[in-house]
Amino acid sequence: MNARINKIARLSLGFILIYFGLNKFFNFLDIYFINQRTQELISTLANTGFFFEFLGGIIIIVGIFLILNRFVPLALIVLAPFSLGLVLFHIFYDMSNCTFSFVIFVLNVYLIYDNWEKFQILLSDK
Repeated sequence: MNARINKIARLSLGFILIYFGLNKFFNFLDIYFINQRTQELISTLANTGFFFEFLGGIIIIVGIFLILNRFVPLALIVLAPFSLGLVLFHIFYDMSNCTFSFVIFVLNVYLIYDNWEKFQILLSDK
């Protein structure tokens, strides 16, 4: 049962990440923000010319790793700061579009917890 839940969580997170990662390149989702402060932040990041494309590429790679069940601990470690930052962004800037950010965060935390034994070597003192 646990293996089935782990697989569903891993595949769901992988497909969600690929979906939103592809949006960074093709802009097929209409994303709107309620307040001016959020719009200014997003337009500043978009005006760098590379930030969202780089982020989208990393998100797509992590999603592919999760779907293929390859390098899952690495993918989860790379995703952890992104998912936390996404949740914090929606808490402090824009609570209206927060559903998928919380789903990504919860799935990431669950999969890290489920694969905890693979992270033990990173936390050892040797």
